[in-house]
Amino acid sequence: MNISYKSIYRVLPVLCIAGCIMSSCVEEYNADLPSSENNLLVVEGAILSDTTSTFCLSLSMPINSNEGPKYVNDATIQLNGTDGTCVNALSIGNGEYEIPTPKLSSDAKYNITINYDGDTYESEALAPFPSIGIKSVEANQPTDTSSVNILITTDVPANTSEIQYFKWQYKETWEVHPDFDAMYYWDPDSMVVRFDRYHFAKRGWKFDTSDEILASSSAYYGSNQIVQYKLYDIPRSDERLYVLYSTEVIQRSVTKAEYEYETERKKISTDMGGLFTPQPSALPSNIKCTTDNKRVLGYVGCSLNTVRYRAFVNSGDVKISWHVAQYETVTNSDERYPGEAAMYRKGWLISEYVNHPPLPESISWVEAKHVDLTKAGCSIVMPSYWPY
Repeated sequence: MNISYKSIYRVLPVLCIAGCIMSSCVEEYNADLPSSENNLLVVEGAILSDTTSTFCLSLSMPINSNEGPKYVNDATIQLNGTDGTCVNALSIGNGEYEIPTPKLSSDAKYNITINYDGDTYESEALAPFPSIGIKSVEANQPTDTSSVNILITTDVPANTSEIQYFKWQYKETWEVHPDFDAMYYWDPDSMVVRFDRYHFAKRGWKFDTSDEILASSSAYYGSNQIVQYKLYDIPRSDERLYVLYSTEVIQRSVTKAEYEYETERKKISTDMGGLFTPQPSALPSNIKCTTDNKRVLGYVGCSLNTVRYRAFVNSGDVKISWHVAQYETVTNSDERYPGEAAMYRKGWLISEYVNHPPLPESISWVEAKHVDLTKAGCSIVMPSYWPY
């Protein structure tokens, strides 16, 4: 399948590493943990050179809890380096903290210090780890009725005998067109139907950032180059594929220790339902409480660089299953527009207007999201990276 793409970027993105992980089949884990395992500090994030490093702090929760994530917003975080680096984080809410990180030195080591609830936590000091590049990101649909798979191939490492470990995140953008190309709209002030071909935008864009952390190794690949690894898939009935879809894959090479932490966390997320549930004592971590013997969950990596690659999937290159929007028609006879104001107040918009005297006027209405892209959660400002 042909897939168009822009240039490969070797840049330093903002990564907010949080959320659920891809599941895998593992043995069931006994979740009957002591109460002391609840309300443990959970730290997510990585130190990223020459960009904003984002960390998320929360507390672990019982497996049967009905509460949402318990974010920690009253902590302080500081980035420290053996080269004299010292930068304080800014709390931005929902447990997130941002650190404007300077360009890191490969000859120095860096860590973070967290002060929370009277205790101090420190991550292991690490030298920034370099990332190798991405060769390609491809779309593949095995059959006409299959989902579309997004596959990644990494560059060949400099040392082909050394196993490589990776973490990925992806940011999505897709173009949306209205289900109905409406050329008429209801004017509530004048109480009439007006013609305006361009009253509603004809194109819009939606955005999303993956809330799953993907990790893999090159252990089972020749020359330790990952080839066509499936990052995720898109159902063929998904609106992301209806016009033009873009994915920007963000890659970090990581150490074996960080990879092992993510691998174990995948298993726990599968068995116990997510990051914010109690974790087993065997879960590796490189963060310690220096003022008490309290456990803390998380692994703080340190990257010298990250790699971005943007790819596009055109609707003409895949087999799509379309949805059909529902509409409602009102026919007017003697009394002019008896029900139009009511339909407008209901939140619906005109999808079609037909007036061929002596036949009565016919006006079809749909939910606003099928006509007005802003009601469908779209931005009508074209992204700078959009090809046309």
